[in-house]
Parts: sequence; structure tokens; C-alpha cells
Amino acid sequence: MNEIHFDKDSQCVTLPAVVNVHTLPLLLKKQDWLSYCVGTVDFTQVTHADSAMLSLLLTWYGVAQRPITVINLPQTLKTLVGLYQLEPILAAVKKS
Repeated sequence: MNEIHFDKDSQCVTLPAVVNVHTLPLLLKKQDWLSYCVGTVDFTQVTHADSAMLSLLLTWYGVAQRPITVINLPQTLKTLVGLYQLEPILAAVKKS
């Protein structure tokens, strides 16, 4: 999977394997998904993500105006969320 998938009914975004500063510009050019009202972000397929993913979470949080549920958040992002004190933007961190 090389794209971000959004299910409007469940408001769930499923991310591709790599979401980082190098891949995000390409993903942004392919799809207009930044304005979607996201309720859940599924990281199950993600093998590599960096702090650029945090900017996406913050963007989706701003659109939704409520905390976002994340599924299978990678440990590296959990560490960054704690470091930047972004826990309030996440409603729950779940494992699938």
C-alpha cells in the first residue's frame, strides 16, 4: 500500500508502510486528505514513521476538534508524543 486510505463512514485513516518527511510530499500530491474529519488513525501497516507524522496528527486533530484514536502507534512515535507532550490530542492508543 503506497497511499493513505480514508473510510468516510468510520472516519478511519489507514496509513502506508512508510510515512516520513520524504514520503509525505508525494502522498499529499496524490490525495487531498488533509481536510478529512479523522477520528481514528490505523498504523498497523506502518514500518517507518518519523516526526512528520506528528504534524499530520496535529492537522487532523485541528480539523476534527477532538482527540484522535490511534491503533498500533509505533514505539518511536509514542516516544515523540511523550517528548512533545502531545498526549491530549490522542483519545486512545490501541493495539489491534
